[in-house]
Amino acid sequence: MAVPGLVVSKERHPDALVVSVSGELDISTATQLELEVRDLGDGSRLVLDLTELEFVDSTGLRTLVLTARAAANGCAFVCPSDNHAVQRLLEFFGVPDAYEVHETRAEAGLT
Repeated sequence: MAVPGLVVSKERHPDALVVSVSGELDISTATQLELEVRDLGDGSRLVLDLTELEFVDSTGLRTLVLTARAAANGCAFVCPSDNHAVQRLLEFFGVPDAYEVHETRAEAGLT
């Protein structure tokens, strides 16, 4: 299911499931992300890659945090510091205090 403005893709790694989110995550697209990640209960560590996310509003941030909370074996975020719009929102709402936030996939432990 594709919503204009948002692309969600999943990649299986030996030690994690990576969900890449690109485009705009907002009140009109958050449901798509919820649907894409609702069946991630396989016990894998979850990595949410926000490298290509251009915009996120409070509804989108809520969806990201609820997704992270639901991850059985922990969750990490990938969001480079040059992604200012998303990075500022994560920092403002304290996401780095609750979850690992990395600059790159390699820093998140992905091979």
